Amino acid sequence: MPFAADIRHWPTAAALAAHLAQYDPAICAWVAGLTIHHTIIPTAAQWRGHATMEGLKTFYSDKGWDAGPHLFIAPDGIWQLTPMNLPGIHAGRCNAAHWGIEVCGNYNAAPWPQNLAELA
Repeated sequence: MPFAADIRHWPTAAALAAHLAQYDPAICAWVAGLTIHHTIIPTAAQWRGHATMEGLKTFYSDKGWDAGPHLFIAPDGIWQLTPMNLPGIHAGRCNAAHWGIEVCGNYNAAPWPQNLAELA
C-alpha cells in the first residue's frame, strides 16, 4: 500500500481549527483520543519546514509503514503528515483509535519553548 501522506501546514492552532471546522466530525468517528510524543530528532533547531516533512515521510516509508503520525507541532506551526481521517502509525496499540501528535524536539533534556507550548 502506498504511503498515505498529505503534507499540509498551518501557522497557528487557530488556523488548524478553522481548517478542521470545514469537515463533518463523523469522518473521524474512529478517533478515541490523542497520543502525544516528542521527536528527539529532529530537534527544533534542525527543523526546516516542508523539507523536514518530506524527510519524515521518507523515514516512515522506508520503515515499510503506509502512514506515520498525524501532526507535528514545530517551531513554524503545525504540520500534517497523515490525513486526520485515516489511522496513522505512531504508538503501537494507540494507532487504531488515536491521532498521533509529535512535538518537535527533545523534551527529556529541556522544557518546551513557549512558542511550541502555545501551539499545543
